[in-house]
Amino acid sequence: MIREIVNFTQDLVKDLPDIQFRNTKPSNGLHIFIEIDPEGNWKNKAGRYGIDYVFYDGENEGNALLSECIKHENCGKRVGTTMNKVLCKKKQIFSCSPFLVSFKKKSFTNDKLEGNGCQKITNLFPSYFNNAQATCLKDTDETEKQLSTTFQQICEEAIRQIDDFSIPQLQKDGSIIQVSAFEAMKDDFYVTLYLKNISLEKYKEAHENYLKEKLFNDNAYNNEKHITNETYGLSNFLNGLNAKKPFFEHKTAMFHKGISGRIQLKDAIALNQFEILLSHKVLPNPLPIVVDNRELNTEIVKLFNSEEEPVPYKELLRKLFEQSHKDYSYLPNFYLIHYSKVKEIKINDFDFVPLFLFYLENDNKVYNYMQAGSVKDKIFTPFSNDELATVFDFEKIVVRKIFNNSLIKINSNTYPANYFGDIDPAYV
Repeated sequence: MIREIVNFTQDLVKDLPDIQFRNTKPSNGLHIFIEIDPEGNWKNKAGRYGIDYVFYDGENEGNALLSECIKHENCGKRVGTTMNKVLCKKKQIFSCSPFLVSFKKKSFTNDKLEGNGCQKITNLFPSYFNNAQATCLKDTDETEKQLSTTFQQICEEAIRQIDDFSIPQLQKDGSIIQVSAFEAMKDDFYVTLYLKNISLEKYKEAHENYLKEKLFNDNAYNNEKHITNETYGLSNFLNGLNAKKPFFEHKTAMFHKGISGRIQLKDAIALNQFEILLSHKVLPNPLPIVVDNRELNTEIVKLFNSEEEPVPYKELLRKLFEQSHKDYSYLPNFYLIHYSKVKEIKINDFDFVPLFLFYLENDNKVYNYMQAGSVKDKIFTPFSNDELATVFDFEKIVVRKIFNNSLIKINSNTYPANYFGDIDPAYV
């Protein structure tokens, strides 16, 4: 199934490149773009709101600069939901790029009385930027390294002047005043600074180099020291390291240093993208991945995201068969993955379905083999063809009745299914 997920993700990103940014929002807080002039000075020091910097609190989504924040911030995201893979040894800086730096307001102290201004966080910059440059940049990227070093120095200056970044605030009397964005921030909001002189493609290259070093669970199990896209290693995708726990080890697979099931880096990158897409809720749940049918997989994802609210699974398949593929009556050879997310993605169940028939046969009969109830005939036809035309009609009418409303429950115009949770004993 790993191969199918990898192929599915790689094809989907090529066919629908914007899917990576759908349902993605910038971090809450202050976002500042730093531009450096040819002499190494801070060119846009007197920043303009909405052009050089912007404030986001989860509601003000009208500013065009926010879309740039999303694209650039995604190129500095750490691997996983913990701080184990960050480039800051003190784990106070959340970004992982030499071209941006991001930290929470509560991570530094602004001691204005002593004139030390935000020294707690700026003291971490030399180590962070050195680590970021060594991890994310190549030896030949001299220009980028120099810009990153200059960017570090200007970031320290910008933080000392953090109160100068003002934002418009609406008052009760309808008037608008300028207030410090930093003072308006909550403690868990972020300050994020971006190097404007670097293209988005360079941001992506730097982040890909970071992923090469950090995506594998442990680089000690790689098949070569210099990591390339072809390097085999221990996947970090929903996978723990059980080398020191022999009772958790697989005993029936090929091993390398006691580890089975290694994958290539290019596949690990695709699995990381897949996990991100799941967390952004841009894929159906449950998710059908049709084997060797790129066009159909793309069509399913497009239909799911065709409206402002995600299309429910039943309605998604109904649209697929009745609107997109009117002459298509079945779905062949697909994996069905059910997942959930609390703090991190969890795969609850997956099945392989060789054939899914959408339309039922015209002659609908129900066989009463046990001769239950008052009807003694073994065959009777309580439904018309119009009532029982598709498999979902069968689910809504027959399955609900057979299982006494424990699997299918009618709620207004919807009928939610409970195939993956526990059944209430009251219905058994």
